[in-house]
Amino acid sequence: GDGNVYTTVTIDSQVWLKENLRTTKYNDGTAIPHVTGDAWDPLLTPAYCWFGDVEANKNIYGGLYNLFAVNTGKLCPDGFHVPSRGDLLILTDFLGDDAGGQMKSMTMWSVPNEGASNSSGFTALPGGMRTSTFIHNGMYAYYWTSTIFNTNSGYYVTLSYDNAMVQEDHRWGSAGLSVRCVQD
Repeated sequence: GDGNVYTTVTIDSQVWLKENLRTTKYNDGTAIPHVTGDAWDPLLTPAYCWFGDVEANKNIYGGLYNLFAVNTGKLCPDGFHVPSRGDLLILTDFLGDDAGGQMKSMTMWSVPNEGASNSSGFTALPGGMRTSTFIHNGMYAYYWTSTIFNTNSGYYVTLSYDNAMVQEDHRWGSAGLSVRCVQD
């Protein structure tokens, strides 16, 4: 929507963006509301921000988007979509028990960056999360899925600095998490 150019990586049968989404516009050109400060939580409408409300983090970690922006279906570039739980299961099943390590970048993570090899080329960075505050930058990568858990909450996956697993949970939709798109 706003002219970003992304690189991709093919992992098994899937083509993924090799970097976190950093768009300020939907793929139809409409602006995504940029929300900063205390107005974020408990926001129930689409929004994005940069970690720490610092624009320089855009090109490092990408944006943090709430589930309401994800659920518009217009967040990813044309030909791509926010992955479902099923899309992520295909990825993690292919990579195996140490999928998180194979997905994590070798740099930018807190010590010990357990199991990190980036052998998949996914190059996950620890972009942290936004709730009422910014948390876990350098320690965790949180990625929304497009799969809804219940009203106003959805599933996401976590990669951690202290293990090589991919963990799944669900969270209230007002949280700001990273998004990694997969080809349709």
